[in-house]
Amino acid sequence: MKKLFVLCLFFIANTCNAQAINERWLGTWRSVEGKFIQFTSREVLYEKAKYPWIGSKPTKEVMNKNMAFYDGSVKKSEFAEFFKEISSKDLKGSMNQQEILRFQYEQSQTKLALKKISNDTFRTIKITNSTYECDDGCTYFILDKENIYLVSTSYASLPQLSITTFFKDN
Repeated sequence: MKKLFVLCLFFIANTCNAQAINERWLGTWRSVEGKFIQFTSREVLYEKAKYPWIGSKPTKEVMNKNMAFYDGSVKKSEFAEFFKEISSKDLKGSMNQQEILRFQYEQSQTKLALKKISNDTFRTIKITNSTYECDDGCTYFILDKENIYLVSTSYASLPQLSITTFFKDN
């Protein structure tokens, strides 16, 4: 009985200490490609997976399940610098002509999305299923004006920046 009581207190303490998600995030958001993401006060739903909202970045000891949390901040200038770096890469030899054309198209779409984002610093939300480290790249969400942006970076053999815009469903 004592163990159950202590366990209940631990759960209540962790639940009460969880930083609430800002109300501006709440709701269902859709991209022009048909993807959707839903933020509630308790969880994030994305690509048919549920990520319970835990508020702030967890310790590595609990990084073994789906979760959503605030994960620091990022500046638009950081996106722009990374985009500039990868745009200057010589793609010949690493890709065939069709892959180069696809990469260039994707980067042109990213450039358009990047232009729409304010010159601000944004608080990021990360969803994760088992790992926190961004060795091969990161995926996180930012909220700017009336849109949510899914920002993905890749540091693989071909570095890449991808930005997907989500609009709020009304």
